[in-house]
Amino acid sequence: MPPPYTRRTFLICTLGTGITATALAQNGLRRSHPDTEMTTLQAIVDTLIPADTQPGALDIGLETRLRDYASRNPDWHANLSRLVAASDTLALKVHGKLFKALGLGKRERLLEPVLLGQVDVRYMSDLSLCFGLLKRWYYSSTAGFAVLGYVPPSQYPSYFGTSRK
Repeated sequence: MPPPYTRRTFLICTLGTGITATALAQNGLRRSHPDTEMTTLQAIVDTLIPADTQPGALDIGLETRLRDYASRNPDWHANLSRLVAASDTLALKVHGKLFKALGLGKRERLLEPVLLGQVDVRYMSDLSLCFGLLKRWYYSSTAGFAVLGYVPPSQYPSYFGTSRK
């Protein structure tokens, strides 16, 4: 009769499964999203929440978090693929360049009618969903706290130079 499973054996088995599943999902995302798509996604994230006097979405790693989220959610994987393709198509149509090759001002002007609902509904929906997630993640981060002027209680570490009065 085999020995009974212990808690330690259970944890080792589940940890190994989780690591394997995460590695497979991340490799799958990288295989299906070539580097050109990744740089376009970075440009989209940077356009939606750019850095100014405070860190932007790229500075705090939200593009990576978005890709990881998409690797675990097949619907989001499809949303990001459509968003990247539609952004490049629109940029090529209007400016003759890929989205990532445009400056921040041109990218913002290109996305403004999309966010206002004046273009393709599916593209608007994909962009709005992406923007919604990025806003939630950004403003629940320490960088977002600083932008909002929130000073955490004194037992928390300081965030991006905010003072504790």
